[in-house]
Amino acid sequence: MSKVLTAAALFAESDRELWKGAIAKYAKCLLRKKNAEVLAEDDAYLDTKMSTGIRNNELSVGDLERAMRWKLTRGQWRPKLMDLVRTNKAEDVSERCKAANRYLGDKEVRKALKEYSSLKGIGPATASLLLSLACDYCPFMSDEAYEASMGKKIKRYSEAEYLEYQAVVAAKATELDVSAAYVEKALWAQHMSYLSSEPSSEEPRTKKRKLV
Repeated sequence: MSKVLTAAALFAESDRELWKGAIAKYAKCLLRKKNAEVLAEDDAYLDTKMSTGIRNNELSVGDLERAMRWKLTRGQWRPKLMDLVRTNKAEDVSERCKAANRYLGDKEVRKALKEYSSLKGIGPATASLLLSLACDYCPFMSDEAYEASMGKKIKRYSEAEYLEYQAVVAAKATELDVSAAYVEKALWAQHMSYLSSEPSSEEPRTKKRKLV
């Protein structure tokens, strides 16, 4: 049995078949998460109806809640963020979506990110998720994809970190002729697959003899 590549090793590859293999694991990896059925439904909704809506300047508070639920379910659950997101006004959400799209039309990622980040409960990471649904050159800033592509962990989830990461992932997406969202999902799936292939840290260890 061949050893599973790390996500970082995959990122260094230009072989499209390896990337196709990684993205093929994505749906199965979602099913390993808690609340897998809800996560899979949200994932499909984001990729289809919500992405189409955002690209047509349509974004509701309900959509924002669903995007946040997807992010927290696939990552780390923080209930207070959901509560904050629900306090946004429909008109504010709609206006930020339209403004962000105008900036994305000129590839002004920083300004688009700021628009979404001005909403309650939305930081750069969640804003990046919305950008990933709105265009093909902005990836979601997940911990797994960031570390694989940048060779370091996210420190502050800042605008500066995202912009550096977005440029790197967008370049890889261009190289592979895919979207930046595809690259992020492939890296996440590869990381999850690598983790599941590693021996459990909870396996009993052989007791060492005391030296006398």
